Amino acid sequence: MTTVRKPAVERQQEIVEMALRLLSELGEGGVSAQTIADHIGITRVGLFQHIPTKNGLWIAALSEIERLAHHSWERASREGDPTVVRRRKTLLAQIKLIENCPAVPSLLFSPGRMVAEEVVHPIHVRIMTALRLRITEERYTAVQECGQDFQIKTREMESLLLEGVQDCVLRWSLTGRGFDLVAEGVRLIGLQIRLSGLKARGDKS
Repeated sequence: MTTVRKPAVERQQEIVEMALRLLSELGEGGVSAQTIADHIGITRVGLFQHIPTKNGLWIAALSEIERLAHHSWERASREGDPTVVRRRKTLLAQIKLIENCPAVPSLLFSPGRMVAEEVVHPIHVRIMTALRLRITEERYTAVQECGQDFQIKTREMESLLLEGVQDCVLRWSLTGRGFDLVAEGVRLIGLQIRLSGLKARGDKS
């Protein structure tokens, strides 16, 4: 096997990106260290020199998703829109990330495995906790901008929004990605925001 020597950081990133790509295509059960190594063009031993265990590989993969998630939220929040619009765009950014990288539900929803509980699930909880904090803060600001009183408590509204996002992703995964995830996300998030009564002037969601 002909290999190209790359800097360690670059090779590790290549391994993680290939793992995410193959997880999206094959699911966790169809991906092995050998499969990843073969697609990259290195040996299995060479792969484990960079990431010593398979669990370590899943940790690295979802940690990359966490990095991408924070980047997409920041980008959604930098667009100069009213806070209520940024809040919607932040949630849609999360859904678009999962559509572009379906490895996340592949890891979380593969039946009969303990790795999701022991390794991947805590990172997923950390991502969703950070997302909840972000949209909660944005809701407080949006309420102040709108100058209205709302009967639905902030915690309850954020729970409804996040549960809607998670349910949408779960259905998409369990149906074999059988519908347009982003279009369904736009519909559900827009509906819940309208029901909350929190709407910025000029927002057509």
